[in-house]
Amino acid sequence: MTFAKSNASDAENGDFNKFEDTVGLVGEEYTLEGFLASHIEKFPAEHNVRGEILYFNKNQELLEQIAYVGFEETTSVMRVRPIKKAGFDGQGLCIYAAVKRESVLVADVREDTRYTTVQGQSDLTRAEMVIPLQVGQKLVGILNLESDFVGIFEEKHLAYFEQILPIAALMIEYETFKREEVFLTRALAEITRETDMEVILAKTLESVLSLMGKNNYGCVLMPVGSQQSPGTMKVVASRGLLVEKGQHISIEQLGVIRRAWQSKEGFCYWSEEQGTEEYTQIAAEKDIRSEYARVLEVAGRVVAVLDIESSSVAISERFKRAIERLTEYAAALLYGLQEKGRAERQEGVNAALVAVEHEMHNAAGMFGILLSEVRRRTDALSPRMITLSRGIRTRFGMARTIMKSFLESATRVKLDDILAASEQFAQQVGVDLTMQELMPQVEVLGSETGYKWLFENLLLNSKQHGPDTPDKKAWISMRQDDQHIVLEYWDNGQAPDGLETFLERNFKRRGVKHIKMLCHRYNWHIAVAKHENGSLLYRFNFLRC
Repeated sequence: MTFAKSNASDAENGDFNKFEDTVGLVGEEYTLEGFLASHIEKFPAEHNVRGEILYFNKNQELLEQIAYVGFEETTSVMRVRPIKKAGFDGQGLCIYAAVKRESVLVADVREDTRYTTVQGQSDLTRAEMVIPLQVGQKLVGILNLESDFVGIFEEKHLAYFEQILPIAALMIEYETFKREEVFLTRALAEITRETDMEVILAKTLESVLSLMGKNNYGCVLMPVGSQQSPGTMKVVASRGLLVEKGQHISIEQLGVIRRAWQSKEGFCYWSEEQGTEEYTQIAAEKDIRSEYARVLEVAGRVVAVLDIESSSVAISERFKRAIERLTEYAAALLYGLQEKGRAERQEGVNAALVAVEHEMHNAAGMFGILLSEVRRRTDALSPRMITLSRGIRTRFGMARTIMKSFLESATRVKLDDILAASEQFAQQVGVDLTMQELMPQVEVLGSETGYKWLFENLLLNSKQHGPDTPDKKAWISMRQDDQHIVLEYWDNGQAPDGLETFLERNFKRRGVKHIKMLCHRYNWHIAVAKHENGSLLYRFNFLRC
C-alpha cells in the first residue's frame, strides 16, 4: 500500500474537519513513515510538527519506536520507553495514554506534570497530542505528535486522527506480520539449501542480525558432551563478539545463555535494568544493554543456542517473535539432518553386523570341523579340551545373540520373563543368584534378545571371575522412578585389589565394552561402582513403558 499525498489546499487551509479519503490506500507496498508523512504535511511547515509511532511490547511492558517523521536521528533512550503503572508524573504523556487507553491533548507541555523530556537531547517541544492505537480492545501502539509552538493542536485535530487511527493500528499489525513473513521466507531459502549443521546455524545467525540492523551482535553455540547438562559449549558462528568459531567455553561462564538452557521456556532475556550480575561480557568494546538467548530444541533434544546482544536498551518483541519462529524451523531442519545421518549410519552398521554374523557362522563351522578331526585322531578329548570347546561354543552363541540384538528395534519387554530365564541360566552355569526387592508386572523398553544376552553375559563373568571355590554368588535388586527401572547387579567375584583397577577403566572382565554398546543402542544407562560390601556393582537404568 502507498499513501497518496493530501491536497495542497488541505495543508494551506488546515482542513481537519472532514475525514474524506485522505488516507488514499493504493497498491501493495506501504510504510508507516509514509502514513505519518501524508498526515503531518497537513499542518503548516512553520509549525514544525513531527510524529512517531510506538509499538506496544506487551510482554516487556515497553513502548518501542518503530516509525518517525520530523525527529532527528533518535537514540536508544528515545526508542524504548518502559511503562510503569504506579504514578504518571514525569513518565511522559505516551506512557499515560498507553496505560489509560485514552487520548491526550496538551496545549503547553511545560504546564503538565506528566510530561518528560528525552534524555540526552535538547527539548523544544511545547505542544503534544498522543492517541492510543487499538484493534478492538487490544492496544498495538501509540501515535505521538509534537510541535515547537504552544496551542498548535486543537480538538478538531484530535477528532480527525482518532477517526483514521484504527487504520494505522491495523497497519501496524499487518506490517509486523508481513515483515516477519518476508524475513522468514528469505531466511529459510538460505538455510534449507544447506546440509552442513554449522553452516545452517551460521546462516541463521546472519539472517537474524540482518533483520535487527546495526549495533547488534551474536553467536551460536552447540553443546559438547551431554545434551541435558553440558559443561562446555562450542562456538560454531560469531559476529561482533570476543568469542571465535571453534572456541570451547564453559557454560558456567555464560550467564544469560546458561539461564536460557536451564529455563523451561527455552529462552532468557536480559536488559541492563536488571543489573549486571547475570551478564557476562563477550562483546568487544561495545556497550551491550540487552541480550536474548534462544535454545534450539526438537523432540526434547537440544541442538544449539542462539545468543543475540544489542546496544539498544531493549530487543523488540517483534524481533524476538521472528527469531523464535526461525530457530524452530532451523532446529527442525537440523534434527531432520541428524536423523537422516543416523539412519544412514545405522544402515551401514546393520550391513556390517550381518557380514560379521556370516563370518562368525563360518568360524563356528570351522571350529566344529577341527573338533571332529581331533576326535577322529584321538580316542577321546581330554576334560580340559572338552571344557574349552564348550566355552568357545558358548561364546560363539553369545556373539551371535548380541549381534542379533543390535539388529532388533526396541519393543516392550516383560522384565519378569527375562529375570526368570536368567535365574534358570544361573543354575546351569553354577552361580547362586539371589533376587531382592523385585517388582512384578514391569515392562521396559528394549530388545528381548538384548536383555537375555545382558544377564547371561553378567552371569558368565560372575562364574569366570568368582572365587576359586564353588561358592560363586550374584545378586539383583530393583527400584523405580518416574521414567526408569533401576536395576543393580553385583557378585563376589572381584578381588578388592583388582576392583580399583577395574573402576579406573582398565577392565579385566570381558564383555564390559559390549555391555556399554548395547546400553547405548537402546538408550539404557549404565554405571559401574563399588558396592557397600566391597563387590563390583553394575547399575542399569531401563526405560519404563
